Parts: sequence; C-alpha cells; structure tokens
Amino acid sequence: MYATHFILITLLITVLPCCTESSDHRATITDQVTIVDSTGQDSIQTNSAKTETLAYTDSIYPYGASINSTFKYGYKNHLGKLITEPIFDLAGPFCNGFAPVVQGDVHGIIDTTGELIYIFQKYKHALWYDELAGVYEFSGVSECMYKIQINDTSFGYINQKHQLVTQKYYSELGEFSDGRASYYDNKSQLYGYINKQGDEVIKAQYERGRLFCENRASVTVDGKIGFIDTSGVLVIPAIYTATGFFSQGLCHVTQSENNDQYYYIDINGQISIPGFYEDADAFRGDTAVVFKRGICRVINKSGKEIRKLNWDYFGGC
Repeated sequence: MYATHFILITLLITVLPCCTESSDHRATITDQVTIVDSTGQDSIQTNSAKTETLAYTDSIYPYGASINSTFKYGYKNHLGKLITEPIFDLAGPFCNGFAPVVQGDVHGIIDTTGELIYIFQKYKHALWYDELAGVYEFSGVSECMYKIQINDTSFGYINQKHQLVTQKYYSELGEFSDGRASYYDNKSQLYGYINKQGDEVIKAQYERGRLFCENRASVTVDGKIGFIDTSGVLVIPAIYTATGFFSQGLCHVTQSENNDQYYYIDINGQISIPGFYEDADAFRGDTAVVFKRGICRVINKSGKEIRKLNWDYFGGC
C-alpha cells in the first residue's frame, strides 16, 4: 500500500501531459495564523510583505513516508532537501508558492517554508477517493485555484488570495485548464465553463464538457464528441464516438461505434496520422503508444513505428 502511494505521486509529477531550509520547518495549526470571520467569509491576516516575495516554484514536491504505521506526506525540493516533515494526511502541488494540505480535521494552505498560513473555517478541500489505490486525493487543485466543498452536493473555487470566486455553488465542477473549468447546470442538466473570476463564460449547452488541453476541450453534442476553443466556438465538429485529449498538437479520436479504429487529428481537426489503431494514447513528448494487431507499438508524430512493447499497456498487449 505504501509503495502504491509513492508511485501515484511520482506519476502525477512526471507522467501526466497537459494539462501542472532546516528540517525543523514544519507546519502547525497555530504558527502565525490569525483567522478573521466577522463577515461570515473565510479570511486570514498574514505577513503581506512575506507573501509578496514568494515566487513560482515547481521545485518543491510532496513525498510519502510511513510514520508509526501511518502513511503521511511531507515536502522536499528538487535536490532532495527536506522542506517539511511528513506530517500531512494529504499534500498537494505547489503553485505560486502555496500548496493545499490536510492535517487531521484541518484543511488549509501552506507556503514554501511549510508554514500553514491559511485554515479553512467554512469549507474543506474537495477530495475524491481513488478506489484502485485506496486513498483520497485532491480534486480540482489546478492553475493556482482550489476547489472547495461546502457540503455533499455543493462545490466552488477559491483563489490564492483566499477569495471565493464562484458566484454560486455547483453540484459538479471540473479542474481549471487554459483558464476554464467545466460546470454542471442542474436546471438544464447541461455543462458549460467558468473562468477564474467565476463568470460563466461558456453557457451550459453540452451533454458533457471535459478538460481543456492546448486550447481545445472535447464536448458532447447530440451524443457525439467534438472540440471547442476557450471562447466556446465548436472548432472541430462533433462527429466522434470517443476521443482523447490534445497533447503535442495531436489527439487520438475514433468514429467507430465500437470505439476502436483510432487515428490522430491536429488542432484544426485534420487527419495527421491515419491509423487505424484498436486503441491509442496521448503523445508524451514526441512519441505515443498505440495498439495494432494485438501488439503495443510506439510511434512518432509522423506515424512511423519506433519499436514494439513486450509489456501490458492497454490491458491487452
């Protein structure tokens, strides 16, 4: 189980495309934190000069360790130097010098020294349960925005100034990417998109709305899938039965009712790699893995086979 935790963290940091000083510096729920709730909203008083000096950092990562037979998370930098001891039940990624954490019943945000500078009073971080790994993970921590949960059916977003940006609560909210996050409108039972200010910039009109990658998001219209840009224009017609997401300017799609016969298109919807493949994956760098005639193969952007794989990639190779 502990190995599974570690592998999940590594995969999140190194694999997913698209669309992310002393060992005694540890966070506690009392260090330099003042909660102000006179307006009924979550707020905090902290050292503004200190906050302004925080720079964007991709070089601090969560790591996991077994502490007294309990799995906990801490942070190290890219050189392996300890930033915080493993004291958190959940530890999210840093963005602009801040990261979300959960410590017991405390949900909050830490800075790059490991100080817990903000504690939620009315909200909690939105979480989802990974049944395969048997652990909880953050849901909707993306582009320096934090999805928060009000109750079992209500979600919103706060920004790094700890301001609630969504003008109302939603029963479903996607992650931010390319400055957009999908939302579900209960009245119309359709999906649209909000921006980081909480404005509904693309009205609810899709049977399904997915994550933006490279200025393209797949949406379902009349049972078929197409792609919109961040302004909501349907730039690639809804003619597909299944799609992946754009990476390196390419996306695998199929028009087969059996969800096979995949090929790759570019951001304008033009066929780039004809295929056909029984299954396919997104490009990671200059290569992608496809499944053809019972064999997993690595191809380049021109569709040329680089090598065959002799291990299970799609669950059938």
